[in-house]
Amino acid sequence: MKKNWTFLAVLCSAVLAFAAEPENLIKEPMTITNPATTVLENGVYTITNPTADTRSMLRYKVVLNQESVTPLSFAVEAKGIENTGNHGCNFGMILNLLHTDNTRTTAVNFGMGKDTFDWRLGQRIYTPKKPVKEVEVQVLFTKIKGKAAFRNPQLYQGAVTVKMK
Repeated sequence: MKKNWTFLAVLCSAVLAFAAEPENLIKEPMTITNPATTVLENGVYTITNPTADTRSMLRYKVVLNQESVTPLSFAVEAKGIENTGNHGCNFGMILNLLHTDNTRTTAVNFGMGKDTFDWRLGQRIYTPKKPVKEVEVQVLFTKIKGKAAFRNPQLYQGAVTVKMK
């Protein structure tokens, strides 16, 4: 009998290991809000801010219509290129949530640093207090002069730990 339980435990572990990857809800290119300074090439968005007053952003909206509260996991890879100034955290990702009761939660975010750096992954898992109807995802590069590159924007329902691709 003990052998049967051991076999069953091993079989369940194997099935879970091969379970489908979670679905990234960002399926199409993100909307570029400042097309004069943003280029999308080979899946990488490169943003050039000509002054420290420039606010550049990528946006994407997802309809969820959750029936119960489910965590949201979000992530993006970023690279800072030739940036000048010391203005705090200028790279990041934000979620603005519209709940099923039409109330809002805004600026659920993580920052990724400032200045110049090589590719790095930023991510966060957030559990809303109420079910979510819609999510607006924003990737920001703001209030610093220079360039930023972003790739692999991701949004998942559920607690998902993301790895760099």
